[in-house]
Amino acid sequence: MRGLLDIDNVGYGTATLLLTLARPDRLLSLNARSRKGYGALSRMSPSTLGEPENYRKLLRWLYRQPWYKDGPPTDEALVRIWRFRAALVDAFVCEPT
Repeated sequence: MRGLLDIDNVGYGTATLLLTLARPDRLLSLNARSRKGYGALSRMSPSTLGEPENYRKLLRWLYRQPWYKDGPPTDEALVRIWRFRAALVDAFVCEPT
């Protein structure tokens, strides 16, 4: 994260997006359009989710979810989607502009 944030014009939202693309099974893309949704789901303050420690707490919240902890599906066609389960949360929390 720190290495990405040290690049000119790369903010927190872009950094988390790039990291999520690298690890769609483990990380969440967090930006202005998704903070409110993630805050509501995790019961954390949206205004503080961008702080590194609170982002870690958000990830711990994710890893405790029953749907996240379940093993891979037996249906081989669903395994490909399951591998992106963390990154796909963004589709449900992102507010359209």
